[in-house]
Amino acid sequence: MPNVLYLHGFASSPLSRKALWFQNRFQELEIGIAVPDLDAGNFRGLTITGMLACVKAASAGERVTLMGSSLGGYVAALYASLWPAEVERLILMAPVFDFANMWLKRIGPQAEADWRRSGTLRMMHYGMGREAEIGWTLMEDAFQYPDEPQPAHDALVLHGLNDDVVHVDAARRWCAGHDRRRLVVYEDGHELGEVLEPMWAQTKTFLRLGDH
Repeated sequence: MPNVLYLHGFASSPLSRKALWFQNRFQELEIGIAVPDLDAGNFRGLTITGMLACVKAASAGERVTLMGSSLGGYVAALYASLWPAEVERLILMAPVFDFANMWLKRIGPQAEADWRRSGTLRMMHYGMGREAEIGWTLMEDAFQYPDEPQPAHDALVLHGLNDDVVHVDAARRWCAGHDRRRLVVYEDGHELGEVLEPMWAQTKTFLRLGDH
């Protein structure tokens, strides 16, 4: 059974560079890790509810640490708030809080109107390496969930100072006034691809892996 679940970002996959990198680091320490496909093979029908179901299936009833990137970070925090007994700790990398509103603002009102009318939006799926359709049901489903879940778990938040997708202030607000939430900021963007080693060092300290 996995000790850690890594939740990839929106329009990404278990084969993303960051997912594979962290998977290798945990495996080197002989720590069980699983990276579920949150699209479940159906990007067009992707919903937050469906992603939560993927996490529940992957955890197999075991208590796990959730490590999430971007939208995966939001899903990790949401899952922990809904099923607190199933989560040990949280590691959130550039978590996308207020996902639905943020995404609609990012694509603009015309694209939103077209998406609502047609029911689908074509966008780049980086895991597939090509454009793919996403259904409007993603937005309808997302709006039923809180913008900023408030789990009670210890949480390490890793964020880029130059993130142009989710401003670092969102992470600062989420961590402010919470003794169990620690924010580490790097000189990097949303992908955090240039600070993998420093993030791994923070992760090992947070999970008390120094003796491995």
